Amino acid sequence: MEKFGISKVRVSSFTRHLISEKLSELFPELSLVITGKTIQKVKEFPNSCPMTFTGKETTVSNNTFDSLTKAPNLLKRYSHYLPELCHYCNPTVTVTESFANTYIRPKERTPNIPTQTALYYLNEAIRIVTVYGEDIVETKKICEYQLNRIHAENPKYRRDYIFESRCPHKIIIPENKFTRDFKVTRYNDLPTGSTPKELRTNVTVLFGYKMLLAATYILAHTFCIKRVSEILELKESSLEHSLWGGYELSFGIRKAAPTDNSILVTGRPIPHVLFEGISCLTEANYHYYAEHEDPFIFPSKCTSTGKGEYPKNQKMSRVAIVGALQSFADFIQVPTEIINGVESRFYLTRTHVLRRFAARAFYALSDLSDFPALSWLMGHRDTEETWHYLLEEVGNEHLSEEEAQCVLDAIYKSNVDTCQVEDTIKSKLNIRFNNQSDDVAREFIREQILSGAKIYNYTDDSGKIILWMDISDEETSE
Repeated sequence: MEKFGISKVRVSSFTRHLISEKLSELFPELSLVITGKTIQKVKEFPNSCPMTFTGKETTVSNNTFDSLTKAPNLLKRYSHYLPELCHYCNPTVTVTESFANTYIRPKERTPNIPTQTALYYLNEAIRIVTVYGEDIVETKKICEYQLNRIHAENPKYRRDYIFESRCPHKIIIPENKFTRDFKVTRYNDLPTGSTPKELRTNVTVLFGYKMLLAATYILAHTFCIKRVSEILELKESSLEHSLWGGYELSFGIRKAAPTDNSILVTGRPIPHVLFEGISCLTEANYHYYAEHEDPFIFPSKCTSTGKGEYPKNQKMSRVAIVGALQSFADFIQVPTEIINGVESRFYLTRTHVLRRFAARAFYALSDLSDFPALSWLMGHRDTEETWHYLLEEVGNEHLSEEEAQCVLDAIYKSNVDTCQVEDTIKSKLNIRFNNQSDDVAREFIREQILSGAKIYNYTDDSGKIILWMDISDEETSE
């Protein structure tokens, strides 16, 4: 509405986004004027995945910033000749609350994808790979062998002419479970601008391949717990048979601070369903590449050009994979939800939600002793980075309170020796521990932890578990 001069209206960023999307759908030729962007891929529902930024940020332009700093800089030049201006050229800067709320924004972390939505994505991705993966690849290869042969025998034929009804040469779609279940009668994509319903009810061979690619990407991003940039860098050589009998995908040990200024590569174990998906993708385009090439698993192009030229070995862009995931969500019909009174669908426009979901699931289903394994899988430099990644919303006070409760719980366990902790509480409080309430003991332990006390547990030679609390030196000296 601000674009049209209606500025005295206050609406939420979500509503603003819905209005822009609806106007762009009704008037696609005005998309650039309304949103400032060219028209994007058509979605079946509004997107309930939080945007990277909640609303359009108002930033300070370079000209405005230069004008703010030009005067002090100019005065500074004359400060040596005009001593009375020495204090003026170095003014004390105060940041008002209005300025901070307008221009200073904290870094927003990736939101959590709803568990049921994530499981729906995973279930459908596994179904596409296991039920239709091999048939999709076989259909694509047979059709492209025919297409390449027609191009070779008729160099003057362009791709669009070959797919026309008046062309004497026809591409025959093979019959298998994929083509039967989805009633596939066409190889090439539907016209640009086709609705999600049209794409879902008129599945083509290339669209089926793109859905297989999106399904494999979802499995790779989730089970490998990697970043989107690392997933898109995968090549055929990244998949190797492991000594433990399964398969591994090779990634760099970590993205930040590589060892000895070199990116070391090591294998990460993957489930068999992901191996099936990657095997299908590598086989689907194998006939396009030379033997010495190492093709990307997620290629930028998956079919020949208009003149019949083979696609180059280039990786898929982030924008392209997001578009494929968006089409995948509409294809499998991810359950919708009501957001601000509007029926919406959670599209994977922020693919990092898969990595975050997998990390939180790993942490929830494993023991704390497995935490280093999660750090290794995610490529973090240490477990502290992983801890902040998972528990960023938990402050030190909350963590110390949880630790205090754990110590208190251990005191009441018969198989844990907590005599040293009980004696410490008795001596510090000068009271008998058993006569005090749990709240008093918990508060004392929490204060000690905040002051630097350390809690250890170890097993002695007899197998007894012993809990030990080491008070900080400052506390002891007092």
